[in-house]
Amino acid sequence: MHSKTLNTVDADSNAYKAAVNAAYRNAELRSTYTAAQLSAAQQVIDAVSTAYNFDRVYTNYRKKFIAVKFTALRVRDKAFAKQVQLAFADRNYSIVKTAQGTVVRITKK
Repeated sequence: MHSKTLNTVDADSNAYKAAVNAAYRNAELRSTYTAAQLSAAQQVIDAVSTAYNFDRVYTNYRKKFIAVKFTALRVRDKAFAKQVQLAFADRNYSIVKTAQGTVVRITKK
């Protein structure tokens, strides 16, 4: 499992434009993934929701990976959380922690 921390900047006055652009690009790039890859993103959400509590989840489709972001992630079941992390490592998913939340990245193959 690859884990790193990213420093991000708030969009401030351009927040609306950034949100519209993100929604457009997300919809556009979603069509470039196969059903199996889309299913993998849903499996990440299912596994994390079993082992952790979180406030919100977002799925973002990027050019090279699917990013599944969880806000305010908290461990619910410590033993199962460890199994989830090991399963993600076996699948070469990376975990990135940002100021906005924790992101699981599923690399496009």
